[in-house]
Amino acid sequence: MLVSLSGVTTRTLHRCADLAAELDRRKVPLSVLYAARTGEGPVTEWVRTRRAHGDSVLLHGYDHRITPTHRAVQLGKRAEFAALPAHEARLRLIAAKAALDANGMAVDGFAPPRWIASEGTVQALREHGFRLCADLVSVRDLVSGEVRRARVQEFGGPSHRTETVRCFALVL
Repeated sequence: MLVSLSGVTTRTLHRCADLAAELDRRKVPLSVLYAARTGEGPVTEWVRTRRAHGDSVLLHGYDHRITPTHRAVQLGKRAEFAALPAHEARLRLIAAKAALDANGMAVDGFAPPRWIASEGTVQALREHGFRLCADLVSVRDLVSGEVRRARVQEFGGPSHRTETVRCFALVL
């Protein structure tokens, strides 16, 4: 089992730290999904600390606040790379890598917001030297081309109560 943690903000940081500590105690690997525009602050410092501890850090989009274009179906602002052509994905990845460099965060893996990456995004990731892309149904090795089937089990949902119950069911 591998746990990926996203949505780390200053408001949720203490709960994320508690979950990470419990996963450490159980020797469960953690991947922190990090949005490039997070900027300097306690969240970035915590992610750096987790990385030094041995956790993986994956790029998790550039800016979740901007509604992506070129989409036949509306998926919300957070599905930033879901329908981008390769050219637009390249531009966002250039901006994301510059923001990561400014924060001292080097990454070689990508987990798209909402777990959906367009083929143009996958192509752009290869061109920018990313080694893996984890999406809703697979983990792609972008170097060898190998695709491993996987399943995302999300805690999030419309009800915080549902989220809490599912979290307890999986962690306890």
